[in-house]
Order: sequence, then C-alpha cells, then structure tokens
Amino acid sequence: MGNVELLSGNPDFYKNLKIGSSTLISTNVTINLDDKVVIEDYVTLSPFVRIYTGTHTIGNSGHRCNKPLYKPVTIGRGSWIALGAIILPGVTIGRGCVVAAGSVVTKDVPPDSFVAGVPAEVKKVLTNSLPVSI
Repeated sequence: MGNVELLSGNPDFYKNLKIGSSTLISTNVTINLDDKVVIEDYVTLSPFVRIYTGTHTIGNSGHRCNKPLYKPVTIGRGSWIALGAIILPGVTIGRGCVVAAGSVVTKDVPPDSFVAGVPAEVKKVLTNSLPVSI
C-alpha cells in the first residue's frame, strides 16, 4: 500500500526478502533485512508493523551492545500481523496466526494461534468455524 521501509547494514540485502502471493503490506511498515525474511501467501501486515532480523550480542559493562547477530524471520501463510506489532529476530509465526495490535513477538508462534501482549503469549487457538473478535 505504500511507505514500506526496507533496511539493513549489509550490501545486497534485498535478496533476503521473499514475499508470497496475495500478501498485503500496509503503510509505514519496516522490514530489517540483515537476514532472510519470508512472508508467505495471504499474509496481512497492518500499518506500523516492524520486523527485525538484526540484533547484537551482549558485551561487557564497557560496551553492552556488542557484535552483530542475525536471525531469520518467517511469517506463515494466511497470518495477520495487526497494527504496530513488532516481530523480533529469529521468530517463526506459524500459518493462520493473528498477532494482536501492539504485541512484541519474542519467540515462535504455533500455527492457528492468537497471540497478544508484551511479550506476546498465546491467548487462543483459532479454528476455521467462526471469526474471532480481537
């Protein structure tokens, strides 16, 4: 939809992005491409979503932000990442998930899960029978 920011400190970082078909990326989305990001088919990224693949090791007290560390991110088919959610390095979000607005996803999310919070936790297991209000 526009205003997507792709960034990295590495050269040729665009090769690290794979986007499936029928995927919607809304406005003001940031995707860090220090490592691979795979966004599968039918995913929706709402406004202000942030996806990061780069972090740092923790150093000694003289310099805590130490050596760079890169970890891939995958967002499974049919998932919806709601307004302002943040996906941290190394996370895999299973197929058919919903990440609630403002959530910070720090670990893998099982398929068909509704997660919310900081850090995000599974709140519901989703089924195909009825829509879920969030």
